[in-house]
Formats: sequence, C-alpha cells, structure tokens
Amino acid sequence: AAPRTPGVYMAREGEAGAIIYIGMAGERKGSGKPKGIQGRLKVYASGKGIASGLGEAVFDRALADADWLRERLAELETTGPRRAKHWGVEAFLRADLHIRWTQTADRASAAALEDRLVRQAGGALWNKASVRAAAYAALVAEAASHRAEFGEPQVPLATDVVTQPVTENDIRKHQVRIPPRFRALFPAEKQSAVAVVLRGVTVQCSWDPRIGPDRVRSGVLRFPSGLLAKQVVPDMRLAVAVTPHAIELS
Repeated sequence: AAPRTPGVYMAREGEAGAIIYIGMAGERKGSGKPKGIQGRLKVYASGKGIASGLGEAVFDRALADADWLRERLAELETTGPRRAKHWGVEAFLRADLHIRWTQTADRASAAALEDRLVRQAGGALWNKASVRAAAYAALVAEAASHRAEFGEPQVPLATDVVTQPVTENDIRKHQVRIPPRFRALFPAEKQSAVAVVLRGVTVQCSWDPRIGPDRVRSGVLRFPSGLLAKQVVPDMRLAVAVTPHAIELS
C-alpha cells in the first residue's frame, strides 16, 4: 500500500510501541521496479537490506537475542543452511514493526523532514544519527558538569567537543585528528565518504577511527587536497557538531 513517491516513514516497535526509526526515500530509478517509499520498504521486507539503515538496526538486535539465534541454529540443523536474506526476513518478523509514512514533493524535501523529525526525537531512535546525537549531548553535559565542579565559566556548547590542535603536519597531510574520547560521535568503522562542513564549506572526507590494540589513538578525517590550508591555521582547534546528515567543524 505504500506509495512509489518520495517521503518519510516511521517504524513503531509493536502495534502500540514506541517510534524507533525514522527514514526517508527519494525518487528511485529503474524501469519496472518499485520506487519511493514502497521501494525502500520492499528492500527491507525481502531481507536484502540488512547492511544499512533500518535493516542493520533490526538485524543487530536480532543477533543480540540468544533465543532467536537458537531458532536459527535449530533451523540450520534440521533444514540446512539458508541465505542471508532469509535471516533478514526472520529478523524483521521478530521485530514486529508497524510502519506509517507521509509523502513529500521530492528527495530534498524528504531529507529535510527526516532531519527535523530525528532531531526532535532526541536520542530515542535506532537511527545512527540519533545515537550519535545522544552521545554528543552526553559528552556536552559531562563537559559542562566538569566546568561547574571546578568553578570554570560556562562556554557555548559547540566548543565542548573539539578536534586536536591542527598542526602544520596535519595541514600537509590534509587531515584533522579527533580525540579518542569523542570518537563515539563518528562511524565505528572506516568510511570513504563522510559529509563534512568545514567552516561553511561542504566536502566529502574519508574517516579512519584508527582503533588499535591500545585504543588510544586519535581518529582521522582526511580532506581533499589543499582545502585545509585555505580554511584553517596551525594550532587551531575546531568545534565539532554532529547532525543527521553531516559533521560540522567550525
């Protein structure tokens, strides 16, 4: 019943449960294939979307359920191995999600509405952006608490989460280092394309959390060649703010 147009969808856990996910769908390409919201939901319903978005959140929670895993093991021992998408379908059946949606004019409108709704929901959603926003708020609150405890003046929230000082070597390497205590705001794994707004300039960066055995190294954002030299100066610390669609450094 879902429309083949752009829009935003919400997932509720159980018929009367809490809203746990807010997503969007734009215009989907491909002759004869479902488009828009219907296309996005069909990917999930088929079990093929277990590596991103709502599918990943549902599958992660299923893998943490010992009883569900025992059922899959019993299935393996009685009927033989199944494909990953079969496990994906089973994970969604376990989640018992109920979906509602609203249509928008285009993809941009859907993205803007999703952004606003995720922000309003705080950190209560399964969305990665919501989880990172909650982690950001916790870090900011902790920093404010420390200032109050030691009688230090309160400062704007954006300055509570900052990068390492940008060195001349960083500028030569086109990188900005993120202190280990703030890595929770960023993806847990390497990413080749992360949207970053550097002092008003939007670019795509690579991200390396650099998590080794000691787990104390700073993560690294790498920028397009030449950009840092134009936007920052040595010894500058950049304030970090994480939004659903970009990492803002100012």
